[in-house]
Amino acid sequence: MFTLETAYQWLLSLQTFGIKLGLANMRALAGQLDNPQRAVPCVHLAGTNGKGSTAAFLERILRQAGYKTGLYSSPHLERVNERFRINGQDLNDEAVAQAAWTVYQAEQAWNNTHDDEEIIHLTFFEATTLMAFVLFQQADVDIALYEVGMGGRLDATNIVEPVVSIITTLSLEHQQYLGDTLAAIASEKAGIIKPGVPVICARQQDEAQQVVQDKARQLNTPLERVGHEIQLSHDKGLRIDCEGQILANLRLSLAGEHQHENASLAVAAALRLRDAGFKLSDDVIRQGLQQTRWPGRLERFGSSPTILLDAAHNLGGMETLVRYLKAIRPEVEKLVCVFAVMQDKDYPPMIRLLAPQVDAWVATTVSSMPRALPASDLARTLQQTEKPITCREYIAEALKEARTQAGAEGLVLVCGSIFLLGEAMPHAKAYAEPS
Repeated sequence: MFTLETAYQWLLSLQTFGIKLGLANMRALAGQLDNPQRAVPCVHLAGTNGKGSTAAFLERILRQAGYKTGLYSSPHLERVNERFRINGQDLNDEAVAQAAWTVYQAEQAWNNTHDDEEIIHLTFFEATTLMAFVLFQQADVDIALYEVGMGGRLDATNIVEPVVSIITTLSLEHQQYLGDTLAAIASEKAGIIKPGVPVICARQQDEAQQVVQDKARQLNTPLERVGHEIQLSHDKGLRIDCEGQILANLRLSLAGEHQHENASLAVAAALRLRDAGFKLSDDVIRQGLQQTRWPGRLERFGSSPTILLDAAHNLGGMETLVRYLKAIRPEVEKLVCVFAVMQDKDYPPMIRLLAPQVDAWVATTVSSMPRALPASDLARTLQQTEKPITCREYIAEALKEARTQAGAEGLVLVCGSIFLLGEAMPHAKAYAEPS
C-alpha cells in the first residue's frame, strides 16, 4: 500500500516514459479496472487556454445546484492532490494514495499476464487520469469534469463518454506533438468530439473554426459557437444569449474580460446539461458564476505591493494577460515582472508581447523542473527589451527582490510558467497573511 509520499515517488518515476499520446494503455487498464470512467456522467474539455476556468465555472454551477461533483485538472500548483477535486475540495492524502495503489496494482496485474510486446508502461498523466476515474467512481459523484492534458484525439482522457464536450480557445502549442499549424492543432483538439454529443466551442480563428465545424458536421454533432449561436453583450452586467435562452445581469468572481467567454462556455454547457435532465435553474447558474474560485488566474495577494499571479504560459495566454494589464496599468506606479519559462516553450514572442507593460524584470528558474530555462539564459533574451533585469535563481529571492523594486504603490507580476506559480504560491500567501 502507498502513502502519499510513495505514491508521488511512483508517479514521478513514470516521467521516465515521457509524453506518449495514444489510447491503447488507457483502454487496456481501464478495462482491467472495470471501466470506472463509465460509472458517472461527465463533461470533457479540450483547448489551449481557458479549460481550467471554464471547468471551474461549470463545476461551481453544478455544485450550487446540489450535485456532487468531481473535477480532474492539470497541472497542479503545489500538491498533486489538487488534480482531483470532489465538491470543490482537493482529495485527502489517503484517498490519493489508495487510488495510486489501485492503478499500480492494475498495471502490475496486466504486465504479469501478458507477453513482453504487450507490457504497459504508464506515463505520469495516464496514471493520474486512471486515478481520477477510480476516485470519482468510488466517491459516487453525480457528474465528473475531465480536462484534457494535451491535444484531445490521443489524450489519455479521451476514453470518456461525455454528456457535453467543450472546446476552449485554440492557439499554437506543443507543436512537436500536435502539429505546426493551427488547423493541425484544431484537428487534434476536435478529436474529443463524439457522435451526437453536443459541443460548445469558444470563438476561434477562421482555420481552427472550420476544422471544428467540419468535424461536428461529419459526426452529426450539435455545435454551438461563441459569436454565432452564443452571443455575449454587456449592459449592467454580462448578458449571454444561447439561441434564445438568455441570462442577463451576470456577475463573475474571476477577473479579466477573457473570463466572459469562459463563462459563456460554462453557461451553454449548463443549458445542455439541463436538456439532459440536470436541474440547473437560471438562479443557480447566476450564483455559481458569482462564487467561482480558480487559483493562479489573475490572482492577487497582499498589498504594498500587491503580487499578481497568472497562469499565462503561451502566446495566447500572454495576449489575454496583456489586455488585462493595459486596463489596470494607469493605476500601477511600477510593474516588476518575475518571469520563468520552460526550455521547450517559444518564449521570445511572449516576452516581446509583455515587455511594453513591464518596468523591470526579475529572471528566475523553476527549480522543481529539469526542463526549466536557467535564469541566466532567460536574462539574455530579456536584455532585448531594454528594461532593467535582475537574476535570482530561486523564487523566494526573486519575489523579495521584485517587491523591493516595485515599492508600496507598485505591482509584482509572476507569470511565464504554471510550474513557476506552484513555487511562488506559498510565498505569495505568506506575504498576504497579517504578521
